[in-house]
Amino acid sequence: MNKINNHIDHTIPVSNPRSRQWVLLALLKAKCTELISFAKKHPREFAVQMITYMLLCLWVVVASRKLFDYSAFRQAMLDQPFEDKYGIILSYLLPLIQLGTALLFIFEKTRRYGFLLTILLMIAFSWYITLVLKRTWGFIPCYCTLEFPLDWKGHLWINGIITLIAITGLLLDSIRKRTKPHVT
Repeated sequence: MNKINNHIDHTIPVSNPRSRQWVLLALLKAKCTELISFAKKHPREFAVQMITYMLLCLWVVVASRKLFDYSAFRQAMLDQPFEDKYGIILSYLLPLIQLGTALLFIFEKTRRYGFLLTILLMIAFSWYITLVLKRTWGFIPCYCTLEFPLDWKGHLWINGIITLIAITGLLLDSIRKRTKPHVT
């Protein structure tokens, strides 16, 4: 007979796979209930944590995609309308900056910098997309560097949404830190 360890109650004997599924669902339900209770008691903290995890995951995924297919990413940078030397520099810097931004979200002391860097990066990326859409270089570059399966306008909207989320996280984190009781 298998057993599943439930830290809340005790060890629960499980005789067949079907009952194991029900036990796992019960544990999942208990965790979800615990999470909802925390969100109700501490809405700002919950919102900051959710935004932090979302942005952390975003930057890890975006940087990982570049690194896992680095040759395609480097070529995409070289295909952009600026000089090749800038494309080469960006092909090294962007994944490092994006991973660095993700790291800032891991630690509470540096989270604020993660929000600020996210806002700065989104403004820079949005500025570039705006230049592309205005046909500053006489043409619209390929869609090969876009992180989401959207056109340039859609990508601009996504950047705006990410920027608003980062600003919200920054503001909520600042409010939360000001209202948090200091323990000495």
